Amino acid sequence: MIKQVSKNKIVKQFLLGLIILVTLVGWMGTPRVAASTQTSFINKLGPNALKVSQKYKLYGSVMVAQAIVESGWGKSTLSKTAKNYYGIKGSYKGKSVSMRTAEYSSNGTLYYTN
Repeated sequence: MIKQVSKNKIVKQFLLGLIILVTLVGWMGTPRVAASTQTSFINKLGPNALKVSQKYKLYGSVMVAQAIVESGWGKSTLSKTAKNYYGIKGSYKGKSVSMRTAEYSSNGTLYYTN
């Protein structure tokens, strides 16, 4: 039997998970930014992350935390110019951007690519 969970409870669980992940990400060395910037970034991504998480049974807090890590709280050039918060490579509807990024090979060697 599937238990019905209220939307309010889901939102509370989402926010609690997000707070925990943001705290852990902060401890792991994410560049420090003003709390108001962090709140704005979460408020910007949060509603869509919640919709996707409910639709596909994913953790919205993990999606937002990954965006924080990949985009440096939305401050990276890629996130500013292309609204790409996850560092996804490829094209969409024939559109793409090219920029130099730092990557690591399977043996841990740092290299740069466009």
